[in-house]
Amino acid sequence: MKLIILEGPDGVGKSTQAKRLCEALSAKLVVQPSGDNTLGFLRPIVKTNKNIEPFARQLLHTCSHIVDAYEDFGPHNTAIVMDRCYASALVYGKMTGLPQEQLGILAQIHQNTYRPLIEKHGYDVHYVQFTAENPFRQADEQDVYEKAAKWHALNDEYLSLFDTLNRNNTLCADTETHHLVKVDGKSEDDITAEILKYIA
Repeated sequence: MKLIILEGPDGVGKSTQAKRLCEALSAKLVVQPSGDNTLGFLRPIVKTNKNIEPFARQLLHTCSHIVDAYEDFGPHNTAIVMDRCYASALVYGKMTGLPQEQLGILAQIHQNTYRPLIEKHGYDVHYVQFTAENPFRQADEQDVYEKAAKWHALNDEYLSLFDTLNRNNTLCADTETHHLVKVDGKSEDDITAEILKYIA
């Protein structure tokens, strides 16, 4: 049973590909931070409220992520496609100035939640990260994250995370695959086919 995680900065086609993969695999879509889970009311708050401290903001995201894990990871035979995961909390947290100690706490909370559930239900984890020379679309002006970080710096930080995962870390499972998808000049069909080949 596959768990496919799509990551990368805004505007590179993750959400489009998440929907296409769900259609191709008859998979369940999980969008993080979720607007549909029990804590869905948090999503507009953490995206737009400028008065929330950076670490508190990421902890609120973490609450929503944990709810997703317990509501969506289960004993079923349906693949799951995640449009973002806690990797974004680490990237955006770092870009907004969180110290390494706090980033480590965020990672530990997520890993202690995800790993046992992934092991229990036997998920085959594939981490797919998107990158581009430039975004396909501009960010929402109300998005406090995009105001806090220039897009290219954000993309570079995602690439740094990808390199770290490849060298010596796993994100949420003891064994997982990591794939970098460069989307420039590729059609939606080409990108979908590339991902399906990676996860086969």
